[in-house]
Amino acid sequence: MKIAGAAVQAEGRTGVRWRVFLIMLMLISINYVDRASLSVAMPLIAKEFHIAPAVQGLILSSFFWTYAFMQIPGGMLADRFKPRIVIACATLFWGFFQGIAAVCTTATALILTRLGLGAAEAPIYPAGGKLNAMWMTRHERGRGATLLDGGAPLGAALGAVIISGLISEFGSWRTSFVVAGVGTMLAGLFAWYYTQQSA
Repeated sequence: MKIAGAAVQAEGRTGVRWRVFLIMLMLISINYVDRASLSVAMPLIAKEFHIAPAVQGLILSSFFWTYAFMQIPGGMLADRFKPRIVIACATLFWGFFQGIAAVCTTATALILTRLGLGAAEAPIYPAGGKLNAMWMTRHERGRGATLLDGGAPLGAALGAVIISGLISEFGSWRTSFVVAGVGTMLAGLFAWYYTQQSA
C-alpha cells in the first residue's frame, strides 16, 4: 500500500511540475511581448512626442540597463524567498510598469517606466532556474530549461503581432499598453494562485 501511495504521489507531482513549467513558458512569453511593445509603438510615440532618433535609441536601450543590473539580485531573491513569490511579484510589477507607460507624455517618463520594466522582469529567469533545480531530476533539467528558454522566441515572435493587433483594434498605443499591462498582472495572479501549493 505504501509503495502504491508513493507511486500515485510521484505521478501527481510529475503532472503538477510540468504544468508549472508550462505556466513559466507562458510568463516568459508575456515577458518578451511586453518588452517588445515599445519597439512596435515607437513610430507612433516618436511622432506624438517629437522624439529624435538618438533619443529613441536611448529609450529603447534603457530597459536593458536595469534588466542586466538586476539579474544577480533577482537570483538572490529567488534563493531567499520561494520562487512563486518572486515570480508573482515580478510579474505584477512589470505589468504595472507596462501599463503605467500609457500615461507618459515625455521621453524622460518613458525611460523611467522602461527602467522599472527592466528591473521587474529581471528575476523571472533566475526564479525559473530555481524551479528547475527544485522540481526536475538531473535527467529532466534540460527539458525544464527548454520550456523556460522557449518563452523567449515565442514571445518575440508573437510580441509584434499582439501589440500591433491591439493598437489596430483600439486605435491607440496607450490603450494597448494598458491592456497588455493588465493582462500581465492577471497572469501573475494566476501563476501565484496555481503555484501556491507547489513552488
